[in-house]
Amino acid sequence: MREPVSGHMDGELGPFGRAFVGKSPSKGAIIMMFPFWIFFLIGLVRLFDPEYSFFLICGLEVFLLIIISSIFAFTTRVIEPHFNKGDGKEVVLSSSIEKDGDPSDSDLVMSGRDLFRKSRERVAEIWDFTGDGLVTSFEIQEGGTTGFYSSESGLGVWSKSLLMWFSVYAWFHLAAFGTLGMMLVSGVGGRTLDILFEISTIITYLGTGLIFLVPIVIGDKMDYVRSLFRNPGIISIFLLVVVITIVDLIVSGIVGTAWDIVIGIPDQELVYFADPSSANDPLIMLLLFVGIAICPAIFEELVFRGYILDTFRSWYSDTYSIIASGILFGLIHYSIFTPFDFYPVVATSIGGFLYAWARIRTGSLWVPILCHALWNGSIVVFEYM
Repeated sequence: MREPVSGHMDGELGPFGRAFVGKSPSKGAIIMMFPFWIFFLIGLVRLFDPEYSFFLICGLEVFLLIIISSIFAFTTRVIEPHFNKGDGKEVVLSSSIEKDGDPSDSDLVMSGRDLFRKSRERVAEIWDFTGDGLVTSFEIQEGGTTGFYSSESGLGVWSKSLLMWFSVYAWFHLAAFGTLGMMLVSGVGGRTLDILFEISTIITYLGTGLIFLVPIVIGDKMDYVRSLFRNPGIISIFLLVVVITIVDLIVSGIVGTAWDIVIGIPDQELVYFADPSSANDPLIMLLLFVGIAICPAIFEELVFRGYILDTFRSWYSDTYSIIASGILFGLIHYSIFTPFDFYPVVATSIGGFLYAWARIRTGSLWVPILCHALWNGSIVVFEYM
């Protein structure tokens, strides 16, 4: 059988690119799916084990099949065609989608098939780590790409970023202590207490949004806020959300396992609801979902992948900005109530790195917001439902 001809010269392909050259499914696709097939087979063994919930295992198996199918579709329809071009032309990597994110007149008259092809090729370029692809992923554009403040020194950048970070961190704890104090004074309990607690969580995140808006309004930067919600393409958004979530799961799983073996992750058997029946209350569960999945995904992304990330990018390289904003995102999840537990900081920083990278590569907050909401939403489903 004739093997596809790669559009890259073999010498220009790194290990990532070479893994996807050849007959489909390629070695790269098989390697990416292999760990999830292992977990799927383990789930089949546990399916009829009385120590495990049958319905929970079934749900996990369906979830794993969705992940496997998504990886197969993404690798065979996007990545493999990208590295097996038969036209002999090299793919020109764009250092950022945001430079051509606004639709041109020609884009407006494209057919649906052309738009899908163009969107799919953009996603393939994003994940091309061959040659200079990895370096290009992090390079900063001349003339500034953030549409944000211009900074005169690294000290000024850090001052602005830390001021925003401390403001949000202090607000979280002030709101928590204030809510606790009001509940103790009012003497409410049961279902009413659970409702008030969930409402206070939503109000806390709305306050975070106001903190974000203060420097925006003072600097008359509302156009910048609108630019954060540009549309990089529905197909691009969907594929990137799937892939970033999978990468986040894999990396977090590896880091979590290593951390538990070396240091140990504390067992936290906490009773979340004051009234156990609240777990079956539709109103409370709706408020819980909004407070844990929706609000953090919007307002934390505005702060960390918006203001803080672009503040760093106004002076530092994209690589530096991704790392610095990701670490600050992890530190915002440090709890003074468990001062020796640093695992939440490390685990959250992983997502912070990935979300910041997606924000830079797409020029939009939609991918980070949806990834964040999907991650937190899964916590709600598995922990509280």
